[in-house]
Amino acid sequence: MTNPNLVNTSSVFMSTNTATVTSGSDTIILSNSSGSNNIVRADTLTFCNTTATATSIDAYIVRSSTNYYVSKTVAVPEYSSMVVVDKDYPIYLEEGDTLRVASTGSTVSVVCSFTTITDV
Repeated sequence: MTNPNLVNTSSVFMSTNTATVTSGSDTIILSNSSGSNNIVRADTLTFCNTTATATSIDAYIVRSSTNYYVSKTVAVPEYSSMVVVDKDYPIYLEEGDTLRVASTGSTVSVVCSFTTITDV
């Protein structure tokens, strides 16, 4: 597993992933495949509860089959949004890592803005 040299990057791409998370399942919102020669920086991760019932959310990194929680059972009130990751405290995904999200509610929208950096 290698990480690119951030001083001599050859390309930087910014993008946004979106998902609707349903109760009882986790969703991969962002991944960095093994052998990609990239580092992926999660710049923002926002949850939006679009229902009239409060819900709980999880966000976690899976690295080598181990879960590392960014948030665990955090309450999002009805018709509200919660920022879990912002640009002041980004999360870097190494090769083989995934960022996953889960919810106890039936309708939670997730938006993740990220940057892919490579030196190849």
